[in-house]
Amino acid sequence: MSTGLGEKQVLAARGVTVRFYTYAGVVHAVTDAYLDVFEGESVALVGETGCGKSVFTRALTGLIEPPGRVEGGEVYFRRRDGRVVDLLRLPAEELRGIRGDEISYVFQDPSSALDPLYTAGDHIVETIVEHRDASRREAWKEAVRLLRDVMIPSPEARVKNYPHELSGGMRQRVVIATAIANKPRLLIADEPTTNLDVTVQAQILDLLKELREKYGMSLLLITHNLGIVAETADRVYVMYGGRIAETADVYELFESPQHPYTQLLLRCVPNPLKKFERLESIPGTVPNLIDMGLGCPFAPRCPYAMDVCHRENPPRVELGGNHVVHCWLHWKR
Repeated sequence: MSTGLGEKQVLAARGVTVRFYTYAGVVHAVTDAYLDVFEGESVALVGETGCGKSVFTRALTGLIEPPGRVEGGEVYFRRRDGRVVDLLRLPAEELRGIRGDEISYVFQDPSSALDPLYTAGDHIVETIVEHRDASRREAWKEAVRLLRDVMIPSPEARVKNYPHELSGGMRQRVVIATAIANKPRLLIADEPTTNLDVTVQAQILDLLKELREKYGMSLLLITHNLGIVAETADRVYVMYGGRIAETADVYELFESPQHPYTQLLLRCVPNPLKKFERLESIPGTVPNLIDMGLGCPFAPRCPYAMDVCHRENPPRVELGGNHVVHCWLHWKR
């Protein structure tokens, strides 16, 4: 792949492959995965639990630890100064300078993301001082402003609170404030509404949208919730068994899904305008990622599976526009 990104492109990942070497065998966590993110857009990576979404996004900035290994791929990122770098081949110190500064994460569980021995302000101050030429006094004032930006009431008082003194929604807002402290080019939010009630979920999603527009960030949202995808995403990548199964603009994906997995996934979402006896489900179980053979990982559960689906990896088929599907059903020999 050429190292030249498109003019408005922030990140391009190609062929990312991650393996975990365990006593039980080799876990094929991510295989030949790809992703594009453009300036100011919201991209959703969606799939069932265990499909490799979080591992893929952690691999982008070198957050895979032993027994895991990134065994292939390129991840090109355009830095603030315009330079394009391959994140998988950067020296560790330079990559550390990008994480938390130009690329930030919002992880699933705010309770585990926050150190119980540090206040909300301490977390934000540390992030600012680590990456910017600012005194702790200046950083503390910035922390109060950031808590105000994420709509925490009485930020002057809350900045001194420890995580256990905050509600789940407030803790998540502190994590978001820490992530945006240095105005990153790309914010990766990994299931940011997990374990929050529906009302707080909506508030967090609205907040992410407002912050993306205010700071001009790009957002990569990892989720299994298709309602969140419909509400927040511009483009969608559907992942299954460690591979990308389909990608399209959000409206195109919901109106005309082409991969059998995407079709079945959308049928599992209840329609409030229709009466139904029971919720639909996808038959079978998620694949065992240990020592996977050839063939489409969805083939054992697919109602349209052919012999070739069990023998060979599905081809990439471009359907026009931004719509791509990896499925033998669409392959014209």
